[in-house]
Amino acid sequence: MDKIRIKKRTFYLFILALTCFGCRHNVCGNNQLLNDCNYVESTTQMLQPYFHNNTSVTFRSRSGNMYGVDSDSELTFFSDGKVEMAEYGYGLKYYYGNYTILNDKSILLSLINYPGIWPIMKMAVCDKEVYLYAQSGKNGLELGGRGGSVETTEMKPFWPFKMIQPESTKDSAEAGTGKR
Repeated sequence: MDKIRIKKRTFYLFILALTCFGCRHNVCGNNQLLNDCNYVESTTQMLQPYFHNNTSVTFRSRSGNMYGVDSDSELTFFSDGKVEMAEYGYGLKYYYGNYTILNDKSILLSLINYPGIWPIMKMAVCDKEVYLYAQSGKNGLELGGRGGSVETTEMKPFWPFKMIQPESTKDSAEAGTGKR
């Protein structure tokens, strides 16, 4: 019985050490606005050109890098106020809902059946690239429906999300169907 307690304690200490190591090596995230970035004055004006001709715009976690592991996420915004979140965990899971632009600067998501509250976001432009940051300055992974995640020191932090190539769609009704 004592051997089991020692092994259990050793395991917990290992997990704790691994977590601290990851945070020191920037795996936990950096949600601070970079020096050469500026928050967008009008989120609505920033998104409008992408919504011309019924297009959507997608932002990917980890500064736009897809690592193919269970800690990747994508947010797709549609011109009709709908939003789709793709969360990579044991498999691909979609959450659907709406977004609201508050005071023309912050973005609030309302995701149906999402286990948790997604943080309010702000949009920023950095070196001609568009990013989403958690307004609260919160760092690290949004677990959502994932039980945990795999992260390495070579991965970019979870925040910010970077705008990737806008995708043509007919409307948000086709979201998550593979027709995009």
